[in-house]
Amino acid sequence: AFVLPIVETLAKAQAGGGAAGGVAPRSLAPGRTPRVIVLAPTRELAKQVGADFELIGAAHGLATLCVYGGAPYGPQEGALRRGVDVVVGTPGRVKDHLERGTLKLSALAFRVLDECDEMLNMGFVDDVEKILAAGGADASSIQTLLFSATLPPWVKDISRRFLRPGHRTIDLVGSSKLKASASVRHLVLPCHWSQRAAVVTDVVRCYGAMGRSIVLTETKRDADELAAAVGEVLGARALHGDVPQAQREVVLQAFRAGRFDVLVATDVAARGLDISGVELVLQCEPP
Repeated sequence: AFVLPIVETLAKAQAGGGAAGGVAPRSLAPGRTPRVIVLAPTRELAKQVGADFELIGAAHGLATLCVYGGAPYGPQEGALRRGVDVVVGTPGRVKDHLERGTLKLSALAFRVLDECDEMLNMGFVDDVEKILAAGGADASSIQTLLFSATLPPWVKDISRRFLRPGHRTIDLVGSSKLKASASVRHLVLPCHWSQRAAVVTDVVRCYGAMGRSIVLTETKRDADELAAAVGEVLGARALHGDVPQAQREVVLQAFRAGRFDVLVATDVAARGLDISGVELVLQCEPP
């Protein structure tokens, strides 16, 4: 929804030698500062968005950098010194680079908050405000885009701080009571907590046998315990914030590649991940 039009606008400005969509052209010289900043609530989503920008932007000579916690600063700082056009990252690490002076946002044309309700719900409001304020005094030339799966009143109130008066809201849900896809079947299965592992295993066998399953838990401990219990019968791995970043990437890649069929995760997998072949999503606690 935003990678294609942003890359197209930047490419048109470069190719035409004049402003396109209000974006002025500039040379792709070493040391250039970003034209685009994208904020995402989780490392996994940031990496996914960054991969799309890398794939599409590379055709036009645009350099993309993904920054997130758990990865070393050195390579990220080296890339920023060499010059980038797009920075995708989690609010905490982006703010760290701003405070270290390694990231400058004075030449921005686009700012994107992806899954903004989740990001604000996770307590990133102050970080997001600091990052958006770093765009310079004249923010009128910067287009700010917020994408959100839900838009409760508190998100609307906070988002007004980040958007100009008269901004447009495009609602793809409307007043529909059924917010989930009409093609998805919903089941509620009450059970005692001691039976949970056995019920999850049975449900996955019954409803997830033709594809992959994601089991969402509230806590990291629950994720580890359920993955161990389900893993005795079915192939299962755990994914949560205490898993080292390098291992998280290995687990997600293995799940995408079909090397195991059940991913047991906390809210690090709650939003935005594009994984094909998922037939079943189980939530072990009410959201």
